[in-house]
This record gives sequence, C-alpha cells and structure tokens, in this order.
Amino acid sequence: MCDNRLEALKKAASLCDNVIFYDNENGFIKVAEIRNNKFYFTNGYRPDWICKFEKELSKF
Repeated sequence: MCDNRLEALKKAASLCDNVIFYDNENGFIKVAEIRNNKFYFTNGYRPDWICKFEKELSKF
C-alpha cells in the first residue's frame, strides 16, 4: 500500500469509533481492528500493509 493511501486511511480511521481491517490476499481475513482508540492485531496473520499502518498510527 503506497504512502498516500496509508495517510488517507489514517485520517479516515481517526474519525471512526471502531475500525475493522480485512485482507483479501488469501481470502477475506480479519487482520486487525481499532477499538477505544487502540490498535489490535486479531490473529497471527499480519500482512505488510497492516504492519506499516500500525507503525504509522503509533506516530500519530
């Protein structure tokens, strides 16, 4: 996922109470969520894009 998409996703996520992230690389798998302004990985599968996004959020 390119940087401008990560930035747009970060802005959109900041407006939401809860966010659920799915990856469609190997099916439609829930990989993470944001609840109560905290980021959580939801299973052992962590695609690169969600790891990059989590790092971007920690800077926020």
